[in-house]
Amino acid sequence: MFAEEEIQARRSKFEEKNGIVILDDYHDAATVLSDKAFRVPDLPGFLRKLEAHAPVDLRFLKMYVDNSPFFLEGPKHKRLREICLRYLSGQALKEMDDVIVTQTGLILEKLPNTSFDVVALVGKPIFTLIIKPLLGLAPLEAEKFDRLAMVLQRLIEPMLSLNNLARINNELEWLTQQIQQQLQLETPASGVLASLLADDDAPLSHEEKIALVITLYAAVAPLAQTLCNMIEILYRDGPPPPSEPAHILESLPLLLHQSAAPRFIHRVAAEPRRLGNIVIRQSDTVMINIAKAALTESDVPESRLRHYSFGHGAHFCIGAPLSKRIISEFIPRFLKQFPRLRVLNKQYDESNHIARALTLLTVSPDQ
Repeated sequence: MFAEEEIQARRSKFEEKNGIVILDDYHDAATVLSDKAFRVPDLPGFLRKLEAHAPVDLRFLKMYVDNSPFFLEGPKHKRLREICLRYLSGQALKEMDDVIVTQTGLILEKLPNTSFDVVALVGKPIFTLIIKPLLGLAPLEAEKFDRLAMVLQRLIEPMLSLNNLARINNELEWLTQQIQQQLQLETPASGVLASLLADDDAPLSHEEKIALVITLYAAVAPLAQTLCNMIEILYRDGPPPPSEPAHILESLPLLLHQSAAPRFIHRVAAEPRRLGNIVIRQSDTVMINIAKAALTESDVPESRLRHYSFGHGAHFCIGAPLSKRIISEFIPRFLKQFPRLRVLNKQYDESNHIARALTLLTVSPDQ
């Protein structure tokens, strides 16, 4: 076993060698996020250069990345955000309300009065019973589709190997084919996919529209992970005090920050910078630790600082309105159904370096 000091030293050497700078100070994070010299990772440019010099086909990976707002800057990024928000906020979000309320009820009705796994009976149904109908996705091989869709979350990790990128490309091709087969059998009558396919103003090909909706589906992973984390935190030290739904909703911003699944905000330095004694070189990857680099509570209300659980600025999470609506519907009803709950066991996905994701959360209702 290595001492903690030796582990930290090895980690620091790895980060320095690979051009990775981790920031956990709020003011450093705020400086980086307000400085235009720090940009989102240019994965589209990297893939084009890689394909030009390596005998590998990355067509589907390039298509998904080219239509993922996270990896884009400029006019196309703005246009994709406008398209996504057209279907995930405002009036469109209000039209989703019946599905959210009804399906939340179905998930809660199926929870037993004996011990159960929150990840299996809450986290996964968020995808299958709420998000899939809202997006209009009905893949033929649903379980495999769900598993492989999550690979898009891993694209945020720096230093992915060529073999991993080629594997992800093949998985994205399979995901695309699943929805193409769905559309051959039956055109969805509702959902984001149906609306987007019928939108002649959206400057995307048929295949790109499918890729965008699958990307949105994968982007919901942090919602399910965050919801499970939130339940663990609420019951970690015994049952929470009784609260009215309005009070719970008032506490939602702090709860979201405490339970947020994403670990980091990623930026790449286009120019060298210095933050105090921290030297950031051009092309260094800056990873802002979301949990540490923000303060959400203070004794003095005026000094309360913003958290970054949904990102920041132009790259603020597109799915934030939908995620907040689902959580604000689910958590008060869950607390009412289970005023007393004991956490029996929990396990985290140790291989997931970009999200705090439970693989198991066993709880037992106290009678």
